[in-house]
Amino acid sequence: MSAIRRIPIFLSLLFLLCCQSSQDKSHTRIGMDPGLPSMEFSPMLPYVTGFLKDFFLKVSATYHISFEQIYDSRQDLLTNLDQEKYEGILSSTYPLNFYLDKYAFSDVIIPFGPVLVAKSEGSIDSVHDLKNKIVAVQKSDMAKLDLSSYQCANIKIYTSILQSLNDVLNNKVDAAFVKYIPAISFVEDTFYQKLKIASAPLNDRGLRFITLKENSNLIDKFNATFQKMKKKSSLEKLLMKWGVRIDHE
Repeated sequence: MSAIRRIPIFLSLLFLLCCQSSQDKSHTRIGMDPGLPSMEFSPMLPYVTGFLKDFFLKVSATYHISFEQIYDSRQDLLTNLDQEKYEGILSSTYPLNFYLDKYAFSDVIIPFGPVLVAKSEGSIDSVHDLKNKIVAVQKSDMAKLDLSSYQCANIKIYTSILQSLNDVLNNKVDAAFVKYIPAISFVEDTFYQKLKIASAPLNDRGLRFITLKENSNLIDKFNATFQKMKKKSSLEKLLMKWGVRIDHE
């Protein structure tokens, strides 16, 4: 097992303000995978980082918690959580049934699931419009999508998101399934007003806060903050502040 590393990389600013230890705040250590942000969020990493930092600040201010980030390899996060080397982890680990006996999972903070991307002026406005269509799918997403439910005439497999979206634009395929964060980045930049996102994320994979079941009170605080921000529209304002468009249903 690798030693725990307290190193200021990727999300080093995430807890800059809310990590400050003080006598009147409880101290909470959070394990994080240093590679996750670059893999899932690039090139929107700075904006997603800003959103997450402000969200943790809100939790910190509401419940008087100071957070300490501890970077560790992905394969060691759950093991070290079991050994209580930190109170929680920020991870994309999916809440499979055998995990639910031991761990508590927050609501999805940032979704990773694929969305449907189609031409802005085209006739495809949802997954219900895919009958007899040719749809691009990333090879890495094949196992995560129930493609049989969309009645596509043909599935074309890609290893490049950019190539699949270029082919949508050039009518080589009718639409494409692309992970949510990269899809947002491309649709609002390279393909602005040319392509559109035509669905919500098609599965519930995403970034979650995870604790041992006996520490599920932390999950309750995360979820309560999240739901309160949604109800007061402050979550939407925070997303707009950082230019991050995330559909939380």
